[in-house]
Amino acid sequence: MHLSKRSAVKFIALCLLFAAFRQILPAKEAASWQPPEAWALKKINGADFHFQFEFYLKQLTLSPPVYTGTLLPGYLQELEKYPENIQRLSAMDCFQDIQYHFYLREDKQADGTYTFPLKSLPLDLKRVRGKPFIIDCFSTPGLAQIYYLAHFRHDQQAYREWLKEHPDFLGFMTCEWGNDALILHQPSRHGAILPGSSRFAITKQDIDRLIAEEYPHTKNRDEHISILLKKTYSRISEYCFNDPSKLWIGEGHWCIGHLPAYWGAGAIGIETTRNYMFWQNQLMFCRGAARQFRIPWYWWIATYFEGYDSKGNRTAKGTLFSENSPRLEFHGPDYGISLSSVKRAFYLAWLSGAAFAEREAVENCFFLHRREPEKQELSEEGLMYVDFYRFFRKHTDRGISYTPIALLVPANRGYCRFGGKAFSLYDYTQPDFMLDAVMSSILDYPKNRLLENMRNGVECVMANQPYGDIFDAITPDFEDQSSFQSALPNYRAAFLIGDYGDNPAMVKILTDYVQNGGTLIMNIRQLNQNFPADFAGFLSDGTVIRKGAYQIEKVKLQGARNIRTAEDGSISFTMNNYGKGKVIVGLQHWLTPWYGDDAAGQQAALQTTTMGTPIRFPEIEWLLKTLSAEYLPLKVSGNIQYGLNRTLDGWLLYLINNAGVTKFADKPQVLDPKGEDVQIELGTMPAKQVFELLTEQKLECKNGTVQINVPSGDVRILKIQ
Repeated sequence: MHLSKRSAVKFIALCLLFAAFRQILPAKEAASWQPPEAWALKKINGADFHFQFEFYLKQLTLSPPVYTGTLLPGYLQELEKYPENIQRLSAMDCFQDIQYHFYLREDKQADGTYTFPLKSLPLDLKRVRGKPFIIDCFSTPGLAQIYYLAHFRHDQQAYREWLKEHPDFLGFMTCEWGNDALILHQPSRHGAILPGSSRFAITKQDIDRLIAEEYPHTKNRDEHISILLKKTYSRISEYCFNDPSKLWIGEGHWCIGHLPAYWGAGAIGIETTRNYMFWQNQLMFCRGAARQFRIPWYWWIATYFEGYDSKGNRTAKGTLFSENSPRLEFHGPDYGISLSSVKRAFYLAWLSGAAFAEREAVENCFFLHRREPEKQELSEEGLMYVDFYRFFRKHTDRGISYTPIALLVPANRGYCRFGGKAFSLYDYTQPDFMLDAVMSSILDYPKNRLLENMRNGVECVMANQPYGDIFDAITPDFEDQSSFQSALPNYRAAFLIGDYGDNPAMVKILTDYVQNGGTLIMNIRQLNQNFPADFAGFLSDGTVIRKGAYQIEKVKLQGARNIRTAEDGSISFTMNNYGKGKVIVGLQHWLTPWYGDDAAGQQAALQTTTMGTPIRFPEIEWLLKTLSAEYLPLKVSGNIQYGLNRTLDGWLLYLINNAGVTKFADKPQVLDPKGEDVQIELGTMPAKQVFELLTEQKLECKNGTVQINVPSGDVRILKIQ
């Protein structure tokens, strides 16, 4: 092969850059990685994962016998009085070995205050005794008089005695707290709380007073957190016996679990639902916050679909039920999210370390409601749950999720599950855009989040992407940074995203992290006087070159190396040795283009990630691709979602095919029969055998390579020993 002089020089330069970047890790150490003690999964009743079933105690008389008899025999009538088919279901281990979720309504006391009657729970039932359980104090904005106006007075001494008597009590669960915080400020939602909504409605005057005195309009994202969200959190804690350590608090729209975790909640959770909302975003933020504060997290799997129906109409109507509902329109087996998406969520919750999973409206999803009780049976989804239960009880070592890279994101980010303005309200800045660009690149929005695909019925609740599930999002800038200081060393690399201003305490933690062997990826706009003078290994004279909508800063290297060169020969990324670690700096401002701080400029940026046609961010994609190659001990090829779990005797490699699912809002799913062919190069990972757990098949390994087909909308889990 003959190269021109110019080509030869370029080839040698590329080789040197690649060799420099390979020094991020002194060796391929991922195959021998052991999870930090702080990431250990907590066991409840001898198991680190449970499936939870919900019970509206005051409404159980309206539930089908197949539900109450199977899961709570003895509450309405003894099991022997149910038909044989229900007794048979009730005897199944998957309906006995469960976690209970009781909805409890408030009780008005003689002095006009309220409490919750804990002693009214059916905890003495034979089926319930010794089982873990959670209580949902059923106060929501829909019960506005109670939620906003009621005064609670709990007998704290009696509560403490009750706790001692019920060691299986996990906590008080609530969901959508961030969404609930906004309802007073959103007139479009007032129909749920004004007269005519329920007997617990409040008046327009009540709303005006509450906004003026307790839930004021906020000017910026920091006030949104310190005033609006903190007040909502405190109110929830108040009616849950003033015990924040027992709060299991979840959210379905905003990725804000870090806030209740910081304020002292005992656990956090996510609610996933709707099409094109990318549940992995919620997962990365929730699991990261749970690990940072060393608390459990959970996954609530809801059922609403948002997209297009088969007639081309955009709609948010429809939930997946086992049968068409005679009482509710758009509820039935053809509506809502796909059956396969529920299955994928089951397995990903288990694989990702959730303490429990719960299916919304489970009595309508797992069971067929025939008119005659003796004909009531499990639905297709119910049978799917049985298979899932048997799987996770058989394979008790699910391992620990291998996420070597921490995404460091500001506490006031106000990030929702698909990005955009902070809390969808406040000015959009280029540092906000950086976060959106990173998340858009990780989940490949230009391929996966296209309006045309949604219109054509391509379901995408989770995204196949090339980098692997190797990220957690944690928070570096709380006032008390002790949790960040202890959490950061658990990650091999950290990617600093967003603007932190003058924060010397955070800088000290980052500097120590690198000094002790960590790799920090940051942007030149984040460097300031708080970092040591030799930290980045270059000097900037402030010269900025504009290339279209991008701005790139020129630097003079003083110890750092150029690890990526732009087409015009300018430096894009540098890497500097500092102590035992590395500092990688992107010289492109915020790694994104920018179109101006005014409303038009903000709108133009939003159109490229969350609202319009997603674009690609070449420097971020290059960085993610290189980090993935360096920190993963194997290579996965194919259009697939994948991740690794470290087990006691090896690894689990999960493969989730989110593609090939056609789902309209009013039609059942259609699965592409081809599936996806995936190739795994085991690389440095020692493997005596590879076994697929769901099909229970041993896979052939040729020259360190394994091949497998993953059906559309399905899951495969490889055990590598």
